[in-house]
Amino acid sequence: MSLLDETGAPQYRWTLNNAFPVKVTGTDLKSDGNEVAVESIEIAYETMTVSAG
Repeated sequence: MSLLDETGAPQYRWTLNNAFPVKVTGTDLKSDGNEVAVESIEIAYETMTVSAG
C-alpha cells in the first residue's frame, strides 16, 4: 500500500507480510436513498514494514 502526493508520487509505503482479510463490511444500497456508500476491510498480518519515498 502506498500514500501518494498530489502529483501521484509515493511518499510512504506499507508492506504487509502474510496478510489476509478477516472482515469486510459495506452499506446497504437503497435505490431511494442518498447516503454515501462506505466499504471497509480489516486485514490481519504477521509483520509490517514502513518506508518513506
